[in-house]
Amino acid sequence: MNHILQTAPEGCLLVLNTTKAAQTLHEKLSSETNALHLSARMCPAHVIAVLDQAKKLRQSGNPVVLVSTQLIEAGVDISFPVVYRAECGLDSFAQAAGRCNRNGELKDADGNRVKGRAFLFEPTDHPIPKGLADISANAAITRTQIVPNLQERDLLDPALTRLYFEHAIVRAGEKTDQWDKPHIVSGEACFPPNSSSFQT
Repeated sequence: MNHILQTAPEGCLLVLNTTKAAQTLHEKLSSETNALHLSARMCPAHVIAVLDQAKKLRQSGNPVVLVSTQLIEAGVDISFPVVYRAECGLDSFAQAAGRCNRNGELKDADGNRVKGRAFLFEPTDHPIPKGLADISANAAITRTQIVPNLQERDLLDPALTRLYFEHAIVRAGEKTDQWDKPHIVSGEACFPPNSSSFQT
């Protein structure tokens, strides 16, 4: 919470896994910051109104803290200098990070472009509920396979992204009976009968 309050003067986006977590954090932040709340439980008109309000505040240079569920991760054109994403799969983190310095608008005192900051965090007071099995499993891949391999790399480093999806595909295969039965992922598929059907 302290880390969030330190970045609040710049404005930031927080993406949480549940509506309850988003509501609770919004309530905590509202007394200390200009905080807005967004969730899929709102009607579309209300979602649009909150997004418009956040965009207007950002464009006028007023800091705003937008606390949202995953609703914000795709198809929403809004940008913040700092993004916080509750534990999730690397694919969801990439979606949230896409709302960070989205248009390359951040500059230092000399006018040079600078990167935004995106953080992955574990909300200790709001763990992923058992009913969100896919989010939990993908977060576990990120936590156990990606974070230990970070070293000095960016969380969205291409090699780490590949590693994440290799594990996610294997997990998907275990979840569905023989998902990759033709061995496409491992490249073991044999195509000679098909290749003889084509002439070049």
